[in-house]
Amino acid sequence: MFKIFSYQRATRLLFWMVTAILLSFSFLAYNFLHGQMLYVYLGITILLQLYFIVLRLHDVNRGGWNVLWIVVPILGWGILLYYLSRKGQMGSNYYGEMIQ
Repeated sequence: MFKIFSYQRATRLLFWMVTAILLSFSFLAYNFLHGQMLYVYLGITILLQLYFIVLRLHDVNRGGWNVLWIVVPILGWGILLYYLSRKGQMGSNYYGEMIQ
């Protein structure tokens, strides 16, 4: 049913599409949800986004621990953005086969 969760890698297109969808739904949720429901939704969204960041890092043959660059202001964000926007490794790598 949710084949996307069985992947070990995420292409640039998949990652940025999921990011855009999550961001747009977050704006809608901010306008329509209130109180604890908003916080629950945003928490789930943040965890889902972190999952896809790790999958994207796997596609460029980087470990999931590189997501911790997000806690380093400016420099870390730039490094993470560089990794997320790089072209994925062709063929198989340490994290699995390339997805089509």
